[in-house]
Amino acid sequence: MPRETGQYRITSTHDEEVHAFTPHRLPPANPPLSIDGQTTALHEAALYAARRLAIAAALYLARQLYEQALDAAWNVLQASVQLAVDVLAAQLQSCCIETELKMVDY
Repeated sequence: MPRETGQYRITSTHDEEVHAFTPHRLPPANPPLSIDGQTTALHEAALYAARRLAIAAALYLARQLYEQALDAAWNVLQASVQLAVDVLAAQLQSCCIETELKMVDY
């Protein structure tokens, strides 16, 4: 028996004919929806697969966020070390210049 999913209606308004398909409400009534053991097993397998896919997507996004945070932290660390090296180099250079000046004064 083929499943009847709705009705095709033709109406007229102001000399214009309108064609429309109106689906039946869910769940289907003719024939009624039957959920047997095999359908239940397939439904459970589909739900399980969807959960696994959601978990995989969440793990992928978490890894992407972790890698971005790690890259940002590495860039901050590199900038901090470079700043410290620049400051120390400037201090060392000024110290060496002062020492040279003191040696010239003797």
